[in-house]
Amino acid sequence: MKWWAAVTALAIVASGLGCGPVLASTTGGRVVVHATDVIFAAGNQASFAAQAGGTVPKAVINIPVTATAISVKRVVGSIKCASGEGCITVDGGETYHDPDGLPNGYVASTGWESISGISAPGQGYLVGVFLAPNGPSGTAPAALTYAPKSEQRRVFRPLLDQTFFIGDGLTGDGSGTRQVFEVPQGATQLVLGINDSCDGQGTPACYRHNRGKWTVNYRIKP
Repeated sequence: MKWWAAVTALAIVASGLGCGPVLASTTGGRVVVHATDVIFAAGNQASFAAQAGGTVPKAVINIPVTATAISVKRVVGSIKCASGEGCITVDGGETYHDPDGLPNGYVASTGWESISGISAPGQGYLVGVFLAPNGPSGTAPAALTYAPKSEQRRVFRPLLDQTFFIGDGLTGDGSGTRQVFEVPQGATQLVLGINDSCDGQGTPACYRHNRGKWTVNYRIKP
């Protein structure tokens, strides 16, 4: 091989490994979360979706090895309502709510197998879970409990397999500062879904009644 051909070949390989367009494509994007997406059916727990009456979440964000945090730029619902963000419904009727969840409620779900439960004000709010390459495994981490207003903190540090509140990604409901969700060590994916249960507590269920979807625009911080 001529020396200039070798240099050209090396340049082509380097362009795929360097910090040009390849990294630029991983700094942000958008995913769609359906109101029936069972967060606890993420990764290798997909079979739980049918048991909960919902669907396997397909809103999966692949995390580069250099990523340190993820933030939500915007969440838009498919159903019009009083909120400028748009809405979904978790009862199949006319009770609509934005990404921060149905007001005047509180859901304390037990989670499922290796993915933790979560307790937070509202119902049907947008949540996420960070996963390692092989998916959730072992004993689930402790369930996060959000007191009123605690979901409005600026920075969150969830563990692997620990379900955490995302909502609209702002410190307020439809307003405020953009929140930061730090990537735990070993995480290669962030899966987004919905937290729901029939009576507001216990095993996640009753997803079949839900209607609508969220379009989530996100940003990855290197």
